[in-house]
Amino acid sequence: MTGVVNVDLIPEFAARLGAAFGASRPKGSTVTINRDPHRSPRMIKRAIISGLTSAGANVADLQSMPIPVARYYTKARRLPAGSTCACRPLTGGWWTFASLTARAAT
Repeated sequence: MTGVVNVDLIPEFAARLGAAFGASRPKGSTVTINRDPHRSPRMIKRAIISGLTSAGANVADLQSMPIPVARYYTKARRLPAGSTCACRPLTGGWWTFASLTARAAT
């Protein structure tokens, strides 16, 4: 999902998104989540964590980490899902994206 922080992406929506994603995973499964160093992804990441934990998912918070490293960590630990919150420049302001990905069950 992408959008302008506090316009398109608000914490309430991010918490609902995290809850929906967490509910789609088996109860007790672990989801990794990381962010970039900006303030707005921190806010969105915390809201997603709230939603994930409310749905019964465990969260491995990787703090601020580059996306490729977080993806490697998720794959190396054989975790079923991961999430990234990052901020990118846009003409006239900044926008944030949050990505929730899940591996296919094998």
